[in-house]
Amino acid sequence: MILDSVVDTTAVSVDYIRVPPYAASGAFTLRFDAGSTAAIWTKLANGVTLATGTTATVSYRVGSTPTPDATWSAPTTLTAATGGVITGTGRYLEVTVQLAASSDLKKAPAVKDMAATFKLQ
Repeated sequence: MILDSVVDTTAVSVDYIRVPPYAASGAFTLRFDAGSTAAIWTKLANGVTLATGTTATVSYRVGSTPTPDATWSAPTTLTAATGGVITGTGRYLEVTVQLAASSDLKKAPAVKDMAATFKLQ
């Protein structure tokens, strides 16, 4: 933690920060809103960067309610962490990326960007 408890105009300068090892694993979930329940989702492109020894699994599901419920599709895993062809009709596309660091916890995958393509019926 970096703490500057003095309220003034002096800039805070940090010479050294020790960062603990990465977490062994984690998940990142985001939801796209097409604005119409008639959206046909067609493609997912992402900027997942894998460092040596790390992994990332991308899955998605589609639905038309703001909160996922029984009407949403079952999660589908993409064969490539970089994205690909997706299918489904609904207003929302939820994407989850499962991330795992290297076994020594010194390297971690990164999600830099994500883009989804859809067309309206």
